[in-house]
Amino acid sequence: MIENLLFSRFLELQNLLLKAKWEETRETYIQSAFVGWQMGAAGDKTFGSYLSHLGLSDELPQSVESQKKGDNTEVLARMGIVAKKVEKEE
Repeated sequence: MIENLLFSRFLELQNLLLKAKWEETRETYIQSAFVGWQMGAAGDKTFGSYLSHLGLSDELPQSVESQKKGDNTEVLARMGIVAKKVEKEE
C-alpha cells in the first residue's frame, strides 16, 4: 500500500504522524512537568516559563518545522537517500 503513494503524499502523512506523536508525548511531559513545578523544581518561575525552559512550549520540534518549509533533506537522510546538491553553472 505504501509503495503506491506519491512521495509528496508520503511526506504529508509522515508529517501528520510526527505532529500527532509529538502532541501525545508533549502532553505526557507537560503533566509530569506540572507535578515537578508544584513540588518547587522551577523555583520562582511561572508554569509557562518553566515549560519554555524545558522546551515544552507551543513550538513544534525542528524536524516538523523544517518539513513545513519544504526542506526534506533531513527526512531523506533518515531514509538513507542522499540528496545531491545542484550547483548553478555560471
